[in-house]
Amino acid sequence: MPNIFLLCVLIVLKDTCQLSMLNSIGFNFKIHLKKMRMKTYSDAILVVTVLNRLSSMRNFTDFRKNKIKFLFISTFNIKYIITVSTMIILYYYLGAQSLKQYEPKIERFFYLVSLILYVCGFLTTMALGLYNSKNVLMLWKQMNKVDEELRKLAVKIEYRSFFFRTSITAFFWNFNFMLITGYAIKLFSMHENESIQMELYALTANITSYALYEFKTSLEWLGLRFKQMNELLEDLLLENRRTKMEPNKNILVESKHNFRKRSQLDEWLSERYFRASRTFPANNAPYLKQQSTNKVYLLHRLRILHLQLCGVLKMMNKTYDAQLSSYIFMILVNQTISLYYIYMEIHRPSQFVAHIEYIVVFLMDIICNLLKVVFTSYSCEYTIKQAKEATGIIHTASSYQTATDLTRRDEMLQFCLQISYTQQQRSRENSLWLNYKFIRRYVSVMVSYLVVLIQFSQARSI
Repeated sequence: MPNIFLLCVLIVLKDTCQLSMLNSIGFNFKIHLKKMRMKTYSDAILVVTVLNRLSSMRNFTDFRKNKIKFLFISTFNIKYIITVSTMIILYYYLGAQSLKQYEPKIERFFYLVSLILYVCGFLTTMALGLYNSKNVLMLWKQMNKVDEELRKLAVKIEYRSFFFRTSITAFFWNFNFMLITGYAIKLFSMHENESIQMELYALTANITSYALYEFKTSLEWLGLRFKQMNELLEDLLLENRRTKMEPNKNILVESKHNFRKRSQLDEWLSERYFRASRTFPANNAPYLKQQSTNKVYLLHRLRILHLQLCGVLKMMNKTYDAQLSSYIFMILVNQTISLYYIYMEIHRPSQFVAHIEYIVVFLMDIICNLLKVVFTSYSCEYTIKQAKEATGIIHTASSYQTATDLTRRDEMLQFCLQISYTQQQRSRENSLWLNYKFIRRYVSVMVSYLVVLIQFSQARSI
């Protein structure tokens, strides 16, 4: 029976991967590797797009624009449904067969319940991934608009380094999958059922983790854009404050990074009042007024940019919130029951020695999955820090503003009101919940459930 199911899975997976690779890698990767001309955020996250299509996590095709592609994707979706159904049936069957070796009925019951919860979490995560495909495309379009706005402000957008960073992260993201796959191949000749079950677990866990990988990539982009906006705000608003803080210094020493940003800002401003500088001398009042007007206009553009970044943050939470919650639940169930299995094996010395390699591999898998969540939480904390820094710059600059330029003061007041309104809307839609506080709760819940399972098993065995 397992051999028949395995044959079905391998055949369908082979065809599915060929269709996906033909659609995703065969054409796009060649172009990008040869030219490496990345003009948009979508180009920079080519690895994310390819992994999503290979895993059937997203469907980025617009059926109304291309009928041939519509038929292609329809065939792909049918095979995807067959693949998922076969995997679920096979995974459940092998899990039920392997549970017969455990004598305590309560232990067998825990494994069976965790298996059912894991399968439900997998189906929910995949369904939400397909459902939110259009929302992800809309989010990427909004990100491209933000990048265009930064380009207009003479900020250099470096996509190539971002592309290589996401590629390196993708290698780490697939490390535990490669580890379990290698061990399953080694185990296949001796324990066929266990090796198939391990490979199916590795495949399902790795596919669903791409949602977290995609979210982390978006977070890194958002944190970087907040940082670039903060640098522009510092150069525009805090220049006078820095000068006043160092009155005894004849030369204000700036770092190379700040000097480069200042040069970009001056270059952008010069484009707006170049004609005025040719008409009026440098010490003429109309020219100074024109210069002040341009700075107010730049402040207005930065305020709009801040509003766009907050909108991107809100879209990110709406798009990924439910899917990440389902994925976290699935991984939490799996890690808890895996630790419970390791604990029970330790109390069986003969089985522990025989399964030592199996235990080490899955212990490394638990660590890798936990590190994925931790690294994503670090990106959340970094993005939150940059967003709060923008708030601090605005409030600090507003306290140093003079009453001479009423237009600039009004623009600063609108900026402060905009930030205050954003802060008052503290909810899951405009705040990042996957932070360090969540990590503490995650570990606490996992340990609590593990202790409950152990105590319940010990009570039943007495």
